Amino acid sequence: MDADKSPEMQNPTSSIFSRRNARLETWLARNGMVLAASERTARSLAADLDAERLREGLQAWPTSAIYAWDRWIAEEWHARNRDGRMLLQPLQERALWMRAIKQRHNGELTLSAGRLAAMAQSAYRLLCGHAPNSLARGARSGWTNDAAVFSEWMDAFEKLCREEDAISPSRLTIEVASLLRKEQKSTPNPPLLLIGFDRLTSAQESLLDAWGEWATDRSDMPGAGRYVATHDAKTEIEACVRWIREQMEQSHSTRLMVIAPNLAERRGVLERTLRAESQNGAAIDFEFSLGVPLQRMSIARSAGMLLRWLSEPITETELDWLLGCGHLAVSAEEETGLQSVMLEIRHREWSSPAWGLEEFIAAAEHWAGRANSAIAISAVNTLHSRIDAVHAMLQVTPQMQSPRAWAEDARRLLDLLGWPGFIPLDSVAYQSRERWEKVLEDCAALGFDGSRMTWSEFATTAEDACKESVFAAESENPRVLIMEPLESAGQLADAIWFLGAEERSWPAQGQPHPLLPVGLQRSSGMPHASLREDWEIAERVTKRILASARSIVFSYAKRDGEAEQRPSPITLAIAGECIEVKQHADVLSAHTDRTEVFEDAPLLPFLNSELPGGSRSLTLQSLCPFQAFGVVRLRTEDDRRTNPALTPSQRGLLLHAVMRKVWDYNHAGGISDLESLLAVPDLRKFVSDIVKAVMRETFDPRRANAFPNRYPQRYLELESERLTRLVTEWLEYERTRLPFTIAGTEQEAEVMLGGLKLRLRLDRVDILPNGSRLILDYKTGLVNPKDWDGDRPEDVQLPLYACFAAPDNLEGLLFAQMAPGDMRFKGRVRNAAASLNATLKGTSGLVKDKLTSQQLDDWKQRIEELANDFVEGRANVDPKDVDKTCARCHLHAVCRIYENLPDDVWHEISDEDSADEGNQDE
Repeated sequence: MDADKSPEMQNPTSSIFSRRNARLETWLARNGMVLAASERTARSLAADLDAERLREGLQAWPTSAIYAWDRWIAEEWHARNRDGRMLLQPLQERALWMRAIKQRHNGELTLSAGRLAAMAQSAYRLLCGHAPNSLARGARSGWTNDAAVFSEWMDAFEKLCREEDAISPSRLTIEVASLLRKEQKSTPNPPLLLIGFDRLTSAQESLLDAWGEWATDRSDMPGAGRYVATHDAKTEIEACVRWIREQMEQSHSTRLMVIAPNLAERRGVLERTLRAESQNGAAIDFEFSLGVPLQRMSIARSAGMLLRWLSEPITETELDWLLGCGHLAVSAEEETGLQSVMLEIRHREWSSPAWGLEEFIAAAEHWAGRANSAIAISAVNTLHSRIDAVHAMLQVTPQMQSPRAWAEDARRLLDLLGWPGFIPLDSVAYQSRERWEKVLEDCAALGFDGSRMTWSEFATTAEDACKESVFAAESENPRVLIMEPLESAGQLADAIWFLGAEERSWPAQGQPHPLLPVGLQRSSGMPHASLREDWEIAERVTKRILASARSIVFSYAKRDGEAEQRPSPITLAIAGECIEVKQHADVLSAHTDRTEVFEDAPLLPFLNSELPGGSRSLTLQSLCPFQAFGVVRLRTEDDRRTNPALTPSQRGLLLHAVMRKVWDYNHAGGISDLESLLAVPDLRKFVSDIVKAVMRETFDPRRANAFPNRYPQRYLELESERLTRLVTEWLEYERTRLPFTIAGTEQEAEVMLGGLKLRLRLDRVDILPNGSRLILDYKTGLVNPKDWDGDRPEDVQLPLYACFAAPDNLEGLLFAQMAPGDMRFKGRVRNAAASLNATLKGTSGLVKDKLTSQQLDDWKQRIEELANDFVEGRANVDPKDVDKTCARCHLHAVCRIYENLPDDVWHEISDEDSADEGNQDE
């Protein structure tokens, strides 16, 4: 009994509950037993009777003889087991199936043995339940194709069971029936009352007949049903949730059920809608009967991931989750430190698609030291010490052990790692930890046949077992129970809402089992063997649901995305005509808007003397002041997820390193002017030698700022070839220029602007024969000098150089657009034909759009205004172009701009990487 629940909640008062309780009490008074189809139904029946006893004023009473079928059949078999056979656990049975399959195929399998074993296990269960006569070898003589192969597997499996003196749980019903028929008892067995069985298998019926008297409980109080249609699935779920609210407001003791085919697909949306509704009023007490894979519970997932990490890498996504789940770190400070190190690694573009344990520790120590963060350094050192203890233990552990020995070692290893971490366990977490311990015990039991395995095999087995193990927290007798149609067998409620009663979902459709003959499946009535079988069971379940509550609502959505849906013919035949719900208001009341609106008028001045980000900071201020505030002042950089290849930024750094060496006349072989460029005899070899030197330096692990040395050698060779082609093509283009001399590359400059110090870096400066100078900036993407113009320029990098870091004799500023197949200069020059190429036509943009003194003055004024706005703290949400500016921003959750736009302006936010290989100021 649940002592935390009030008597009002524990005592059902409606006639549908009291009438069934009366039937159960009458049956139990005859010394009868009640068998429920599931554990949940058995607990629910017992709880209802216990609530009845409490209402009667009793303080103690005998436990009711109510059992779930699976537990009862196992107890009956154990009570009669005289030959000492071992009842296999599911993992043990799977292991025997894998052995049987491998024996028959000598390792030549197109699918994994584990997957085939799972299919064979389910086929064997169907065969034992629905067609036990086919277990005899002679009955399978006519099987062909895949069924014939399965027949061979089954013979091998049953032989292994005999050798191991074991029995599959699938055979228990058959075995108990056989033992019952052999018994000679003077007194009959207690009569059995079955509750929650939508259908009985032939094996179950055979056992029940051998047992003696039995009956099936049926309600004699059919409820009233109605059928409604909504526009779409979202409206349908909202209508259901609002109906729940109205039912709860009418009565404080109402017990409700929501039933839905394919519940797993609807679960997320339904749960979010219920929680949102709970925030608009009294909390809705709900519970899903359908469990989830244990792997989804953080405590079990972290344990399995940690054990696997000891022998193989985990993905960066998994590592991110592990660092923030609370089960790796032993304190909140350590967790913060480890997460900050990971952010530093990603910011430095050292992220990796997969991280080995030692690799991560080495990278974490490297970047924690460079970040000079005491919290990060302490966190990494603490974790490193725990990992050293783990390695010390593994070094003295045999490579091959029994699963039981590995299970014990797994517990010790997790303790050494500090698992389950610093976060206190609530009730659900504690239950999931206990379930994890049960999984370890199940894995340990795999050694029943004397098998041994490596640590990697054991860790993989334990994690796979978590994925297959279903976890459901103990029921707290909620007022709203959510389940699938077949799960609801034996459950009662005051009112029921059946979601998804459309043609394609109800009756539920499936495929025959691929390992069993289709004819056998149809003749024995196996699930999904035929459309007729699916129809009949759905019809039976629908009628049973109608008798499970006083009021039932069936619903379906008329549209699923772009597809139209039709009502379920079974529901139409049983519940009657479908009524369309045209507006939300027909079933939903408006939610209360809890948003508090206030004007954030005060400005927060920028008090530092140096502006981080250089020209990029002022560009962001022009595009959207709030974006500049968030990115530059709050340092909320977008999370740089791992990339299996070099990132655009890394490629840009390689390009700049190559171009710096190309024009470095102090470097052996470097060139300094057009004459020396024209004198290079083999331009491709010249570039190739420089590229190879840059690649060696860049990926040298001895260098402090080297790129991570994790890329395949062949990939780096291809990258070298790409870079060689790109630079060679560009130098061929530059050979067509008028004479020039290199004044400098990667020139650093400090400028003062509005009281701010900016650090700039000019890719290249050329000197022309007349002494004037050109500023060049390398870009590998397509660029447009028009981005420099207007009241809110989209790029201020080169105008900033021209106005504040260029000499007085500036001839022009140019993008060196190094796009394959489209090599050209773009920008503004005072006289392009005289300084760049005499063959330029009058239609060329370089000739038409000349650089003028007025243009420089306009740029200077606008850049100074942007700097002043930044210093004053102007951070209003004002994107220049919502489609372009916001698509490249990661601050939507903070600025919430899309909430203030009309519906027709909403759009999908692009996640395309707009980064260029070109230079970024420091």
